[in-house]
Amino acid sequence: MTIYFILIYKFLPGDTPRPEMLRHLDASGMVFFCLGCMLFFAGMDLGEHFGWFDSRLIVVCLCGSGLFFLLFVVNEYTVRNPWASPRLFASFNIVMSVGMVAIYIFIMTANSLLITHFLSTVQELKPIQSGNALLVIALLQVLLTPFCVYLVLKVDTRLTCAAGIILMALACYQGTRITADWVAADFFPMGILFACGHPLVFLSLMAFCIASFTIQTAPGLLAYIQFLRISTPAAGGAALLLIMRQREDLHLTSLGSRLTGNTPAVRHFLETGGSLEYLHTAATTQATVLAINDVFGLCCAIALGTLALLVFIKAMKPTPVSPVPVGGTLPDPAASR
Repeated sequence: MTIYFILIYKFLPGDTPRPEMLRHLDASGMVFFCLGCMLFFAGMDLGEHFGWFDSRLIVVCLCGSGLFFLLFVVNEYTVRNPWASPRLFASFNIVMSVGMVAIYIFIMTANSLLITHFLSTVQELKPIQSGNALLVIALLQVLLTPFCVYLVLKVDTRLTCAAGIILMALACYQGTRITADWVAADFFPMGILFACGHPLVFLSLMAFCIASFTIQTAPGLLAYIQFLRISTPAAGGAALLLIMRQREDLHLTSLGSRLTGNTPAVRHFLETGGSLEYLHTAATTQATVLAINDVFGLCCAIALGTLALLVFIKAMKPTPVSPVPVGGTLPDPAASR
């Protein structure tokens, strides 16, 4: 965050003198915002482990973060020079860009979390073993990033973002077909789709955000984006684990209701030497797989729904990272006179 502020201070063009900006620094707003972020992250990161609102620690963290964010909003509306005023979101393009950043981070979090959760619980692999599947994704991203940069520089950024989102949605759709027999190698096609889609979406969203930056709004927008970058994996991961646990319980109850002694297949299995413990383990494994399929389906639906946001992106000025105008032709100021 400090490096971002230094680069903005030195290189982003603007009419406001730099010493004048530092003289009226909104220190109280920064304190309230950072304390709220810290407590929110702690509450979300520890919520699933401590039972959410059954734990006083989680209640204190989440309620405290809400209080500090409320103080932050009040502060931004009352100080002379607000640091990250909520008025920044009066621009529709900023709302769309920041919202898509949150969705993008959520889908990427789901990708890494669900794959490692499957390999560790179903295939009982160690983290260092399950990490090989994600390592392939990381290496492919490094190789494909220069080509994606070229596309963003030459094509309408909305098209590159849409292409990346479609690739990520296809990868999530493949996740809905996971079975208990899958191994790490079976995730490679999914990893290739994610590796192709990730840099396209990331670079496009970066272009959207930079097109909305000015010397006055850049610090505040970067603060909100950094908050999303840090808190969305924690909040998204906690939400995904909660959904998976609930769906797993639902599927386990549904499967257990069918595994009774009156079922011919179960009775034959027990008569031939099978054990109830094995049946319980098999049912638990299948319930976990079905829960992962459900969450991948949810992520696929979210990714496809994100495409609708691109339709509402308005025309934005070209920037060094996106020389092609986004969303059509910008209005001519001379014509409006």
